[in-house]
Amino acid sequence: MDATINPSARDIVLDGIDQNCDGGDDCYADADGDDPSADDTTAVTLGAGFVLNTGNSNNLAINGKFDTTVRRGRHQFIGGLAGVVGANRNSAESEWLYTAANVEARMRYDGFIRDNFTAFVLQTTRHDRFQSLDARVTVAPGLTWVALGGPTHTLTLDGGYELQYDRRTEASTLEQNGDGNIILDGNGAPTTVLDQNFINHSARLATGYGYKYKEAVSLTFGMEFLQSFIEIKRWRINSTVAIDAKLAARLSMNASVNVRFDNLPLPGVQKLDTTTMIGVNYSFF
Repeated sequence: MDATINPSARDIVLDGIDQNCDGGDDCYADADGDDPSADDTTAVTLGAGFVLNTGNSNNLAINGKFDTTVRRGRHQFIGGLAGVVGANRNSAESEWLYTAANVEARMRYDGFIRDNFTAFVLQTTRHDRFQSLDARVTVAPGLTWVALGGPTHTLTLDGGYELQYDRRTEASTLEQNGDGNIILDGNGAPTTVLDQNFINHSARLATGYGYKYKEAVSLTFGMEFLQSFIEIKRWRINSTVAIDAKLAARLSMNASVNVRFDNLPLPGVQKLDTTTMIGVNYSFF
């Protein structure tokens, strides 16, 4: 018989032994009174939309997205995939010409240090032929402060660092004239003026706001600012505004506007890009 095990003994936390005979081993107290598992979440959403015009105007645009959020205790994973493809033609006999073609995958892990404070790592991969990018891969670690976390309003502030790797299209690395046409030398060969691989290091600041009206309508806004450590003129702003209206238990209509501004784009690429998408979402959980 072990004399240290009796109803009046002090139980040692998480040692696997029930010293005070109360039927279980004591755990550490939840200092903020919140059970981390109370916020456990599993969510999966698919969305799609399209625009088709025929007759005098022949154009087609298709957009789709996939989003998932999984939280278990102090750990949260968010993933997403979104893309847009657009094309038009002058007549039924002519060929379709691409007017938009981009796809982006996003993954984010948050470790909750406190209920309103997380350490995160965000990773994105983007292909955008009209920004002359075969691929843009970013890795951004940082910290998030949840300034508001209520059922109606949410507000978050991010701060951190971003590592950016670009794989540029071959055409974007060649010398071009003012009209965007490739210039050939005396031997009829193009001249390479930019490296096809590019690496950048930036400071990253971001904010996100969400508003939910009952369970029927939700509004979200996000913006990030990236300032290069290497070149002061190299900075970018990405912003998204989206509204979601519930149509049925798992079905909703979504409209969003994405704005991307690059102060120092590749030759022949405009600084500002906007994408407006309207579609229907279906939530599995």
